[in-house]
Amino acid sequence: MAVKIGIKYCGGCNPAFRREKIEEILRESFPEAHFFHISSGDLEGLKKADVVVGISGCKRGCAVESINSISQNFDGTVMTVMTVISIDEERERGDLVAQFKGVLEELK
Repeated sequence: MAVKIGIKYCGGCNPAFRREKIEEILRESFPEAHFFHISSGDLEGLKKADVVVGISGCKRGCAVESINSISQNFDGTVMTVMTVISIDEERERGDLVAQFKGVLEELK
């Protein structure tokens, strides 16, 4: 069965950062996974996820703050949250894919 990956974006206050590029890289690198979006306050979406990826465009990390806020009401399985701040170079792309492979290995 495919791993279910919830994507939670930050509020987008940094328009110079293409947040959707992170999701695009993950989808291309892990085509066997099932990706879906989690909205603010979406406890049901959180319950469906094996992994939640918080994509933030600055150091404030409001995507993870939002996930933490939702998860306070969640008594289910512990999930892994990976925060991605930026991806500017090919090396960082490789680091992102390697980091995410590690997260998926933890689930096994």
